Amino acid sequence: MGNQTEKPFRTPGISLFILKDMGIYILFYTALLVYAFACPRNKTVLTLFCVAFCLLVGMRGIDVGADTVSYIQIYRDNGRFGYNGYPEFLYGWSGWLMYQCGLNFSESQTVLMLLTLGPVFYVFARRSAYPALSVFTLYSMYFLFYAMNGVRQTMACFILLPAYLLLIENKGTKKGLLQFSALVFIASGFHTVALVAFLAPFVIKLRVKDSAVFVGIFLSLVIGLLMTNDILTPFIGGYSEYLEKSKGTRTETRTIMAFFLCIYWMVIFCYTYFLAKRELRQSAYMKIYWLAILINNILVKQEQGIRVVLFFSIVQTLVYPMLVRDNKEKAALVQLALIALLSIFLFTFLSTNSAMVVPYDTLDD
Repeated sequence: MGNQTEKPFRTPGISLFILKDMGIYILFYTALLVYAFACPRNKTVLTLFCVAFCLLVGMRGIDVGADTVSYIQIYRDNGRFGYNGYPEFLYGWSGWLMYQCGLNFSESQTVLMLLTLGPVFYVFARRSAYPALSVFTLYSMYFLFYAMNGVRQTMACFILLPAYLLLIENKGTKKGLLQFSALVFIASGFHTVALVAFLAPFVIKLRVKDSAVFVGIFLSLVIGLLMTNDILTPFIGGYSEYLEKSKGTRTETRTIMAFFLCIYWMVIFCYTYFLAKRELRQSAYMKIYWLAILINNILVKQEQGIRVVLFFSIVQTLVYPMLVRDNKEKAALVQLALIALLSIFLFTFLSTNSAMVVPYDTLDD
């Protein structure tokens, strides 16, 4: 990212001592657990979490998130000298406008979070079977923490959830496709790669047998492990320069770690798919979830792969509540299992300081 300045270097690593720096994150986690079990459909609490999350991301300190320093510099440069074409136009021009209105970086980030995360919570309120579980999934799958780092990608990702909803609820009609396309283009104004969402209309039309679903998952992981830069470059155009950088192709050690993470997500998908009733299995949401797993596997060797996967995995915030409602077992047991599995992911990533979000502090701007 351009205009980078120096920031303190912190080595991620599993340590019990890092727990003392995770206080606010543990507090949110505990509050989400209470919400999930005590009042899972309470819309007032849902609204409070939306506001709290926007403030959490918006008011983060300069050392919270690996790219925060760069984003602060971009905000100030565009504000003082005008938008110069980087980053994408909606993010760049909105930053320029808020700078002219006298907002500091933290305030501008909070406003952008409200504008992009707000519709996600609206979808939770109107369409989620269990809004509290949707919020818990959003938090535990690290979306909020990615927003403290790759903020443009995450904001684009948030815009795509209502886009998928409009596409699916309008059943692929011309109206639905136009609404979906409009939101995808808006999302691409925050991050160009959001255009990959145009794969969704094709995927949801597929009629895939159960055997093909699992064969596809297995083959995608094999393809990902065999993938080389020469094979991948023609498909990603100008972004191929990232393959040659230190944050491009993963080292052997990191590829092994990513492989086990792929296995983890494959296990949860299989658990979800096997337990789901037939209607949920064949739903458009499940097909987009499947697409997220396929892409995650194919990009297993790419450091930036997660930034593509997020554009599809956002639907898991709706799929898991659907599973609790439409499964072959007791709803309470399924919800408990999902919370346990997602908690493992959350605390593994926090304990290794993924995305450099520990410790949390606020910005003195």
